[in-house]
Amino acid sequence: MKEMNGLRSMTGRRVAAVAGAVALGLALAGCGASGGSGTVVGEISLQANEFAYSPAQVHISGPGQVKVTVKNQGMVEHDFTIEGAQGKLLVKPNTTGTSTFTVPKAGTYTFACTVEGHKAAGMKGTLTVG
Repeated sequence: MKEMNGLRSMTGRRVAAVAGAVALGLALAGCGASGGSGTVVGEISLQANEFAYSPAQVHISGPGQVKVTVKNQGMVEHDFTIEGAQGKLLVKPNTTGTSTFTVPKAGTYTFACTVEGHKAAGMKGTLTVG
């Protein structure tokens, strides 16, 4: 019987450990991939083609998460990155993509297409925060 009680005790610990891991996972999932609070402070919609974004200058009210939607009207694949923010949005020709970026602080940021040669050809713009 003593072995049975030990088995019950081990099973109880495993259940508690699994339950704790699940609770931690759910709590972390609520934080989002960027580690922010999940609150979107601004939304930006852009059109992309060879080799420009329209509009090339955009503004959001303050730092935090910004939802970016890019409609690629071009004939080739484009992407969207914000210098100083993690992540990249890749958009195939004649499609629309959306992603969320976390902008860390107020200021002026360059956004650009990092497909080889696109930024140098003028595919960039300015994001003003704050």
